Amino acid sequence: MINFSRIVIPSAALMFSWSAFGQGTLAFHSGAIDPTTEGFNLIEEQPASVGSVFSDQGTEAWLTYCDETSNVFAKAYYQQIFTGQQTAELNDSDWSLAVTVGTALNIGLSSSVVVNTGTELFLLGFHNITSGNVISVQGSTAQSVLISGGTSSYHTYRLNYRAATDSADLYFDGTDILNNITGASLGFPGKGALTWGEISSGEANWNLVSLTTIPEPSSFGLAVLSCFCGLLYVTMKLHDEKHAFDKPSA
Repeated sequence: MINFSRIVIPSAALMFSWSAFGQGTLAFHSGAIDPTTEGFNLIEEQPASVGSVFSDQGTEAWLTYCDETSNVFAKAYYQQIFTGQQTAELNDSDWSLAVTVGTALNIGLSSSVVVNTGTELFLLGFHNITSGNVISVQGSTAQSVLISGGTSSYHTYRLNYRAATDSADLYFDGTDILNNITGASLGFPGKGALTWGEISSGEANWNLVSLTTIPEPSSFGLAVLSCFCGLLYVTMKLHDEKHAFDKPSA
């Protein structure tokens, strides 16, 4: 009989399973790193400012700020435009947008993230008011959710998209708060993009902005993994048969 307690999957197999079934990063910002060194372009019009933030509540982040009281065109946001191949990957796969951000109290509703898949738009807007955090969602329809309390803290928002249903679910600090969000259809499909920052008066410290695709396992990957499991089974069976009649030493 096979003793499954002795089966140990080699690290190479774990590396294979991650590469075959893991996520593909399309765009990524982290901490106080300048986003222009991470593949993003800055679109800015004064009065506005951007810069690194260290040890804000123990968190490193990147500031975006603008004030349109003296210039209605003021803005400070970052954008990464995807290649045709990346856009195709975004349209053919499930994907996940993760954002960890702290917003200033009672300053506009412009701190936002926009996912452009090339065919659809998904927008998340963040607003910090005295009674809590307001999350604005704009796709095929506009919705908003008020999360009471915790206004001075950083929060993590995650938008998980499922290609099979062409819809997404929104999570706030790990709690599911909105389901079946559909994107706003674009009349003229083009290249995808990820945009984040201030499109008008607003201020936010961005700790994380990440967009990753989650491809389905390829038929080749499944075949190779199946062969590996079969080989592992046969190897352990031969091992057990070889030692089935071993006598313990005196």
